[in-house]
Amino acid sequence: MFQKFRLGVWILSSSLLASCGGSDNTDNSKLANSSCSRAAINQHWYQTLQNDYLWLEELQTPQNAFSQYPTTNTLLADVLPVKDRFSVALSTDDWDGLISGSEFGFGIQLSVSDDKLFVFQTFTGSSAHLAGIQRGQEIISIGDIPASTFVNWLNNADIQSYHQAFGPDQAGYQLTFSWRDLNQQEQVAVLEKSAFKVNSLADNKLIQTNAGTVAYLAFPNGFLESTADELDAVFANIKQQDFDHFVLDLRHNTGGLLSASARLALYLAGERIDRQTFIEIEHNANNAEFNASYTAEDLIWSNLNNSDQFQDYQNVLNNSLNLDSLIVLTNKSTASASETLINSLDIEAYLDVTVIGEQTFGKPVGFYPDEYCDETLLALNFQTNNALGFGDYLNGIPVDSGCDVTDSNMPYPWGSTDDPIVHASINYLQSGVCKLDETAEKTAHKPIINGQNQRTVNIPRKTLPGMLIDR
Repeated sequence: MFQKFRLGVWILSSSLLASCGGSDNTDNSKLANSSCSRAAINQHWYQTLQNDYLWLEELQTPQNAFSQYPTTNTLLADVLPVKDRFSVALSTDDWDGLISGSEFGFGIQLSVSDDKLFVFQTFTGSSAHLAGIQRGQEIISIGDIPASTFVNWLNNADIQSYHQAFGPDQAGYQLTFSWRDLNQQEQVAVLEKSAFKVNSLADNKLIQTNAGTVAYLAFPNGFLESTADELDAVFANIKQQDFDHFVLDLRHNTGGLLSASARLALYLAGERIDRQTFIEIEHNANNAEFNASYTAEDLIWSNLNNSDQFQDYQNVLNNSLNLDSLIVLTNKSTASASETLINSLDIEAYLDVTVIGEQTFGKPVGFYPDEYCDETLLALNFQTNNALGFGDYLNGIPVDSGCDVTDSNMPYPWGSTDDPIVHASINYLQSGVCKLDETAEKTAHKPIINGQNQRTVNIPRKTLPGMLIDR
């Protein structure tokens, strides 16, 4: 049921899957195979699940005729086990836009903290970014609506009013934004809706500490098709810098392409994982013959043309940092391909990985995107394990002992030592512990000046649904 391309990365073949067995339901068995009716689509996806769904022994028989499910997702809710928090179907147009990082709007993501509206992030090249709006700045008003009104809508879960206030999704639509910059000076700009690309990397910088220079990389927006180019550019620069420690911030990174995750791993660990097993992929009993181990090289090459493969891999290896230790910052939204990176590198023979922050989401499973009748199904097809065969973290990857730190809902600038989790990582490097006791805090170097841990509502953009093998 799989097609092979370049060194063992596998994708599903929809044409073959369509011929698999159907439901016992009498109505369902009489459907035409070639139709894109709602019933035929549902039948096709259920047949796909019967062959390729990871937790096949827990797949249920549909309770209704296929024609009675108005969407694929209502079918999935009926037949998949409750523990499957991941599988989903979406339009192929939405899927293509999501994995490519294509978005439309003002290019700003907001969050609520202490009943104020703040900038969570802006996206490179968007109208908000070009206007100079930055993470951590406070919004005063949008259009003629004060920020307090947006806060009330969000606190009361009135998402419809919130979205309507930003106007129609049409190119050139304008709204006036006013905000306070990080120096508390009021700024005003007219923003315009347009298409933009989501950047995977948010920031990279050097932080001076008592333990030496820390290279910091914020990576919140998933492993996308464009991530490889971003990584190439940033590590070409980092490679030229002098630093003593490396902190990788994977908070809010919900996953994406394993080829991009493997590329990042190779940049970090270099020769330590060169041509070594990076992950093991495990399927259900129907597809056990396709279980295999993969190096970072295998996964990186899966997304390249033959003529580019060797040189591209060598370029990554040449600019790799060959770290022997790594600090990773996580929160409850760190998931999937981000967790695979942590789990696969945190092996004694590879890297000494210290996880600081919150326990991760828990998604050691992934999909092969499958397209049919303008829909893309992302249903669980495989589990990933590290080189030691471990991948049992459906409840999340725990942080290191003593390094559980609640993520602040105040969006401090990336890498700010006011951020409690960044602060804890600096403490760890300087003292060997993440949280200093009250007495020690009074005498030790203390980078936090005005740190607060506030309750907030975060308004995320659309996020990647999980771990993916490139098609």
